[in-house]
This record gives sequence, structure tokens and C-alpha cells, in this order.
Amino acid sequence: MIIPWWVKLAAVAALMAGSYYMGYSRASTSERLDVATRDNGAWAKRAALQAKLAESDRKLAESQSLVMRGVGVRVVKREVIYRDKIKDPAVRDCVASSGLLDLYDASLGLDKPAE
Repeated sequence: MIIPWWVKLAAVAALMAGSYYMGYSRASTSERLDVATRDNGAWAKRAALQAKLAESDRKLAESQSLVMRGVGVRVVKREVIYRDKIKDPAVRDCVASSGLLDLYDASLGLDKPAE
């Protein structure tokens, strides 16, 4: 039996189209896999950086809290010293006449100091 030339040509064309499609699909799958792998690596790096940033923020907040506690202690110490010194009538008159208390009250937003 003799196969016509156009059937052979159609078979060769179908074979070429099939092999082209198979190669294209494998290459496209491989490319998608590479892209997905690269994206997963980027997400992992991002998550690691976010964790590092959160840890740095926590340490910063903790150190700022310690600093503010120290400032609070210093302010309380100064207030105690101020109250001890103002018991002396000469110092009290000097401070009252200097206007420092008015300035301090103004910085706190008070209109008139309580006398």
C-alpha cells in the first residue's frame, strides 16, 4: 500500500507541532518554576527583614523606656532638692521675685501661679 505524499506531509507537520508544543510547555513550566522559586526567596528575605525590624523596634522601645525612667528619676530628685531649698525664706523670696515660677507655670499652661 502506497501512502500519499500529503498524508506523509501532514504526519510530519503534526509531529513537528506536537514536539514544538511539548518543548514550549516544558520550557514555560520550567520558567514559571524558576520565577516561583525566586519569588519565594524574596518573600523569605522580606519576612526575615520584618522580623529583624520588629526586634529592633522592641529593643529601641525598651531602651527609650529605660531612658525615660531615668529622666523621671532625675526630675523627681531635682524636685525634692527644689522643695528642700525653697523651705528657706530667703531662697523662696528670691525665686518668687525672679519670675522663674511664673515662667514654669506658663510652660505648663497655667495662667496664674497659685500663691
